[in-house]
Amino acid sequence: MLKKVNLLLVLLIFIYVSAASAGLVWKSNIVSKTDGKAATIEAKYYAQDGNVRQEFVKGTMIPFAKEGSYILYKKDVQTMYIVNPAEKTYMELPLDALGGMMSQFMTIDVEKVKVTKLEAETVLTYKCNHIKIETSYAMKSEMVKMESRVEQTQEVWGTFSIPTEELSAMFLNQSFKTGIKDLDEAIAKQMSAIKDVGFPIKTITVTKSTSSMQKGESTSVMESSFHDISKENVDKSLFDVPKSYKKTELFSSMTGMNKK
Repeated sequence: MLKKVNLLLVLLIFIYVSAASAGLVWKSNIVSKTDGKAATIEAKYYAQDGNVRQEFVKGTMIPFAKEGSYILYKKDVQTMYIVNPAEKTYMELPLDALGGMMSQFMTIDVEKVKVTKLEAETVLTYKCNHIKIETSYAMKSEMVKMESRVEQTQEVWGTFSIPTEELSAMFLNQSFKTGIKDLDEAIAKQMSAIKDVGFPIKTITVTKSTSSMQKGESTSVMESSFHDISKENVDKSLFDVPKSYKKTELFSSMTGMNKK
């Protein structure tokens, strides 16, 4: 259960730091290390008029989104579309609904959300604002008799040299609600801080967790950096799910994943 909750939180962080502007194409490298085990994820992004396409070129952060799949964030739509070209299928993932599921089986007590402005630095020739966000919270689930505590430190380097005005609220996830009051307030504070730094060129997130269901402390480090950023017109068809693709359900996909 802890892994599922942490997966959602990592998914949220990944969405938050993946900002861009209309008419942009860029790439990202993400190196994730958990308890000494490392994985590298490469992605390519297209953004225009509030629509964003995120392609997983190598690896994936989401278990039910395979390598070669892509995610669509549609303007003014509160749903992510996870598309698998190899199988010609897609899934719909309403984030508000997913967050609501959390509130049904667990409580979260946010202990701290601290934002610190650090000295500006140059990253990839861009003069960047630099902030550190420290968050700690405790989780408890009566359903699975689990208690855990998480401490997270995130550093963000962002620039306003790359505009973000035309991004949809869905992609920035500013309207995401979990239904858990403390967590929603923490997310809002984190998002406000990240928005204030501009386009996030680089992020480093360190997460330490302890749980009644695991031995000792687990530590993960995720470093994300953007590169090859260019302004160009993007074909509008890239932001549509092909009409011939078949819709599949999220939970059936997760069940199939667990059987492998």
